[in-house]
Amino acid sequence: MVLKVEPSDRWPRNVRTGRGEPPSASVRSGTTPLQRLLDSAAADPAKVASLVDLYTAVSPLTLKRQIDRRLDAMPTASEVAVSA
Repeated sequence: MVLKVEPSDRWPRNVRTGRGEPPSASVRSGTTPLQRLLDSAAADPAKVASLVDLYTAVSPLTLKRQIDRRLDAMPTASEVAVSA
């Protein structure tokens, strides 16, 4: 399905049908695709586990903690100037 958004449209226009349609309930509720997959329990548990691992590995909070740890490990400008 191809969606085309016009400024005057209330909903994105479906090019195939030519009608504006409200977003689905899952989009309105703000759930992620992973959360919808977990709620449905329709997938292979091994694949779901690998997706959950990937999701937690790239979460913004995890990435921030990794960046902060690496920044803390870097020498400050004053330490570099003294050792040079």
